[in-house]
Amino acid sequence: MAQPEEPDDDRTRSLALIGLIIAALLVVAALYLLHALRNESNLEDCLMAGRVNCAPIETSPGNR
Repeated sequence: MAQPEEPDDDRTRSLALIGLIIAALLVVAALYLLHALRNESNLEDCLMAGRVNCAPIETSPGNR
């Protein structure tokens, strides 16, 4: 005989879904932070090597 669904089942699923969304947001934030820190590290390495064209300035074609 099948057991009837418990009323807390929907609440448990929603809490699990919220937890999954929070975990996914934390992973995305960590990846963004890693990317930003890697770019900063590359720029600092370039500057410490004495080069002057480490961060080229991008201009749009209309600004020439």
